[in-house]
Amino acid sequence: TDINMEKSTLKEITSIVLPNGENIPTLDAYLAAAKRTKVHLVLELKPHATPEAETAAAEATVKAVEAAKLSKRVTYITFSRHAMEELIRLAPKNDVLYLGGDISPEELEKLGAAGGDYNHGVYLKHPEWLEYMKQHGMISNIWTVNHPVDMIWAMRQQIDFLTTDRPDLFLQLQGK
Repeated sequence: TDINMEKSTLKEITSIVLPNGENIPTLDAYLAAAKRTKVHLVLELKPHATPEAETAAAEATVKAVEAAKLSKRVTYITFSRHAMEELIRLAPKNDVLYLGGDISPEELEKLGAAGGDYNHGVYLKHPEWLEYMKQHGMISNIWTVNHPVDMIWAMRQQIDFLTTDRPDLFLQLQGK
């Protein structure tokens, strides 16, 4: 479904059926479900049309997470530099990772980000970025890795986290 999330109604968005048969949840529904688990949460704040809209979204998101008493279990991720800076400002105790491949780990570190959450191709283009993150104690994540060869490459590189649509395959490769 090709939908503009900012211009759509809540009813339109929550009526979208995901590939697993579930509907897109609201943030409140996501947080309520999370409270019933002990899972560490990764919460992505999508880019918005304006910096003001991103600031408002970041404020509302952090406020909702705090109200749900889940702050200690959340890592924030975003493709937006502005949203990243806002999340770092609003939730300084949380890890905030940047998804775009246009900011180096050195700059992310200066901005206060916990690390980089880069696409596989970014790591291949900039192997020195992964080395920098390792040397500086930053978090590395790779997305979205669904092919076994790429999963094995990521494991050999000792990337901290891997985002995949195939966790079953990843666990099988790890011998679990």
